[in-house]
Amino acid sequence: MPADQIVKYPLIGIDPNDPYGRIIAGIFSSHTLAYEMTIRARFGSTVCALVTNGLGVAIIDEFTLAADNWPNLRALEIIEPTTFQTYIAYRKDATLSSYCEHFVASLRGHMEGRADAASGQPVRRTNPRRASQKVTLG
Repeated sequence: MPADQIVKYPLIGIDPNDPYGRIIAGIFSSHTLAYEMTIRARFGSTVCALVTNGLGVAIIDEFTLAADNWPNLRALEIIEPTTFQTYIAYRKDATLSSYCEHFVASLRGHMEGRADAASGQPVRRTNPRRASQKVTLG
């Protein structure tokens, strides 16, 4: 779904001053479209709950939708390319556990579109160079 179609609906989203919200707002500003949210929320799960209750539509990342906690939402791929970075913070003076190392390797592989480090199964991605954004409709 293109951004010029999304702005026709009441939008629920993350504050544009938040780093994630800035990415979403950039989709619209790059096309000189007004990004006017009717409701702002702090977390993706809150956004999904509001959409589930019919209060509008939202653009949300694929990781928020990955656990399939929102069975009544319909997700559509947004047409405009988007990217975001994921950071992992850890203590420089502490050794990472094997579980942590596995998590970091799995996340990195998923973000880069490579095979899953644990299972060797390919990660299903539509475009391995970008993180997918979804338009969620209630």
